[in-house]
Amino acid sequence: TDFPDLRFVGATVRVAQGLVTLDKHIKTAKDLVGKRIGLVMRPSSLRVLQEAVLINSWDIYDQITVKEYPPSNMSDALDRGEVDVIFMPVIREDKGNLLSINLDINRPDIHWISISSKDVTSATESTSILAEQLILPRSATTVKGEDAVGLITFDIAWFTFASTPDDVVYAFLQSVRHFCSPNGQGCSVLPADRLLRWPQLETRLIHPGAQRFYKEMEASFYP
Repeated sequence: TDFPDLRFVGATVRVAQGLVTLDKHIKTAKDLVGKRIGLVMRPSSLRVLQEAVLINSWDIYDQITVKEYPPSNMSDALDRGEVDVIFMPVIREDKGNLLSINLDINRPDIHWISISSKDVTSATESTSILAEQLILPRSATTVKGEDAVGLITFDIAWFTFASTPDDVVYAFLQSVRHFCSPNGQGCSVLPADRLLRWPQLETRLIHPGAQRFYKEMEASFYP
């Protein structure tokens, strides 16, 4: 609603971000002061969320050295010693399951800087970001002997201008439902209900072309 010329098209995936280090002495936000931290390159909604935590929750953004990387390169940068900590997407949700991305979360040499529920609230209370806390399961070996690790999670989605032709949006959603593996060995269909999930969604905020698609798919989550 802060951007009245935009309309919702579809949700892509729920991603959780966490702070990871190889230095066992870095345990809290205060320990990050003076450190080199790898962040996702701009422009990115992931980076916006990272800065919200570092600025609004911990007020340390001007006390760290920021180095930018694509998410896929951040783990290697940490291993090479280019940074002391990486703040990156580490979990995605798929059909209720938590799947690791960009990093093997069961590595025995990594340590976490936990993000509390209070941190998440303070990071987003003065913004239009809709984020929540996600607890890394205790079954992960990296949490052994430590308190539960909090991550910050939010949904990534597509939006378009209200002036975008209805048939363009409709055709786009028909296409993106089908995900094929890079080697072309197989394709899967993303459920329309999953594409439609988005916090505080109202019909008036959904593009008319997308409304046509969701109604035809008989999506159960349609507002």
